Amino acid sequence: MKIHVEIYVAAHMLQREQGTFSAIELVDRVRQEFGDTRPGVQVHATSHCVANKPLYTGYINNYLWQLEHGRYRCFDPARDTPHPDRVGGRIHPPLPDVPPKYRWLLQPEVTPAETFQPVPTFSWDINRAERSLQVSLLAPLLERPEGRLWFLQRLGCPCSVEEAQAAQVFHLCFPLRDLFTADYYRCRGKPYLEDQFIAYYNRLFGLPEDFGVDEVWRTAPGGEIRHPAAGGRAGWYDDFLRERISDENLCGRARNVRRILHTEADVFLLTAHHVILVECKYQGGLSSEQYQRQLMMGETLARRLGKVFDFGLVVEEARDPRFAQIDVPYARWSEIRAKLEEM
Repeated sequence: MKIHVEIYVAAHMLQREQGTFSAIELVDRVRQEFGDTRPGVQVHATSHCVANKPLYTGYINNYLWQLEHGRYRCFDPARDTPHPDRVGGRIHPPLPDVPPKYRWLLQPEVTPAETFQPVPTFSWDINRAERSLQVSLLAPLLERPEGRLWFLQRLGCPCSVEEAQAAQVFHLCFPLRDLFTADYYRCRGKPYLEDQFIAYYNRLFGLPEDFGVDEVWRTAPGGEIRHPAAGGRAGWYDDFLRERISDENLCGRARNVRRILHTEADVFLLTAHHVILVECKYQGGLSSEQYQRQLMMGETLARRLGKVFDFGLVVEEARDPRFAQIDVPYARWSEIRAKLEEM
């Protein structure tokens, strides 16, 4: 039998017998009921099947709900909102996977009618926004030299103590877009400087030095430079690029220019030798698409500034390297809170 089916069956048996249960009790019940001693049972009981934990596998099984003090109960779709990574996941195994003798457990338990009670107020317990945590915890920490040193050491950035303490910190910014725009305004209206600007940024973006000078760059009204990140039809929008670039590879690289200029840095730390981007996550994970955009933007920014690029995360829970799809250095919100209180 599949492990996730065993977890579902054992959990619903335990809930009907005793209400809540521990992970150890659940694993023991699986062993007693099915004779299953595979290591994966423990992982399913504490991670894969827990609806309010981040997703570390390709299959979404929302069968359990973690309570305080290491206790669990069965997931209840009528009152539980799963982790954002798990929205739309299964709440019970497919019927063919469940042996006939256990299918009665797929029927919901009958509970007394309850009266809806709205949440009385907004609180940190129900806050789901990373930015509010960033403002209340990370920003105050990074205001202090000792906070910057601890944070960069926690992310494994190989800069010196003095360099870390002197780091400049920027929150919620678009550093590459704004550098590009500042460079543009320095040469605007001077054709000979604009040509140098186009060649410089073509090289920086990984495009041929003479790429699209007349077909793409100088297509704004009056022959001015078209800003790739400009809004609407004023920028390098997809149809505009497809009409002017026949080479699909070049067209894709040009689309990436707009993507990285539109990429926001949650936290950008700038030292004498390093560019450090930090993505803050609270009740959600870092997608592969987000990660690739951060890497492309960060590496381009580092080349522009002549520095070394580093990347890190701030997350809610420890990242298990066995299941993390993206293996990067990280700090936890609880660690940041504790360090801030210590300081």
